[in-house]
Amino acid sequence: MLSKGNMRKALKEELASLDSGVFNAEGVKAAALLSKEKIFTGTETLLLFMSVKGEIDTWPVLNLAFSTGKKVFLPRVEGPDIRFYRVLSASGPWDKSRLGIPEPRPDQPLGKEDFPALILVPGLGFDCAGRRLGRGGGYYDRFLSGLDRGLGFFALGLALGVQIRGTIPVDAGDFSLDGLLGGGEIRYF
Repeated sequence: MLSKGNMRKALKEELASLDSGVFNAEGVKAAALLSKEKIFTGTETLLLFMSVKGEIDTWPVLNLAFSTGKKVFLPRVEGPDIRFYRVLSASGPWDKSRLGIPEPRPDQPLGKEDFPALILVPGLGFDCAGRRLGRGGGYYDRFLSGLDRGLGFFALGLALGVQIRGTIPVDAGDFSLDGLLGGGEIRYF
């Protein structure tokens, strides 16, 4: 099995070789699949990420969430962690992160009253046992590991089919997902 570093490098190269239209097309397919799933239709709160270059386009899911009346929370990097804040519209208002990623204003923080929730999780690679390989910052692993399971949440990886591997290398601090939306289907673990 490849090391995390080597797998990250291989996945980044593979994603960079794809036509840019693939990311949006897969985002549209993901939103269509999600719109029919109880894990989406049965929850009021969605925690979503804003996609960056080389990630499945999350704008279709964001628009779906608003059109179906979900409470939408997006991450904001605060030091070594991410915190989620509510966004009331796809048009913002937005702040820009140091990497140029739209971030919510820190006005309405996620609270216990906002659960249960569906959390869509980014990554470079995923496998069908719930393991994910992030970009190396550990933001989502720390956030998800710090959540109380008693609040009720479902952590669903969001990926392109090419990001799904047989096995992903993990460390002790890596958080295992509850499911994966990628490759034209949703898998539950």
